[in-house]
Amino acid sequence: MEHSSDAVALLDETGAITYVSQAATRLLGYGVPELTGTNAFGFLHPDDLELAQRLCQQLLDQPGTPIRTELRARHKDGSYHLVEAVAVNRLDDPAVGAVVANWRDITERLRAEELLKQVIDADPSLVFVKDWDGKFTLVNKPWPWRTPPPRRPCLGRATRTSTGTKTRSRITCVTTGRSCPAPAEDHS
Repeated sequence: MEHSSDAVALLDETGAITYVSQAATRLLGYGVPELTGTNAFGFLHPDDLELAQRLCQQLLDQPGTPIRTELRARHKDGSYHLVEAVAVNRLDDPAVGAVVANWRDITERLRAEELLKQVIDADPSLVFVKDWDGKFTLVNKPWPWRTPPPRRPCLGRATRTSTGTKTRSRITCVTTGRSCPAPAEDHS
């Protein structure tokens, strides 16, 4: 646990930190002694407190069920970092006796994703990303204006063929940056 890139904390039923891994120092700038014994709510952005309190009540009501969320945590320098967290109530487990919380800073990842989206939106070619199920997870701004009607939003939808004959040659593959070969029509 000490060399993990994710921080781990053990909390009592009030939210007091009884243990925190060294990774928390790298993520939030506080030393382990500065965190141990303090209440985890004291490090959250004021606008996230209500959500955190609801989630803590859910943790207490549902022992053993992982609860996931994103919250803003205060760094020692006063800035707030967006953290992705998962916590599980193990208070009734004699071997643990705590709420186990794991979290990681996702601030830079989200900045990189936003920068990538800006770059993709600036590309005049048609750029899209699909997940393994064939559903669109990202389309750039030129997409709806160059595809044949109806121009319905396609995010979250799977399609067999999503472009007309005229636009197929201008689709840009995100992975290669080159034009993709036109997909075969599926008339089944």
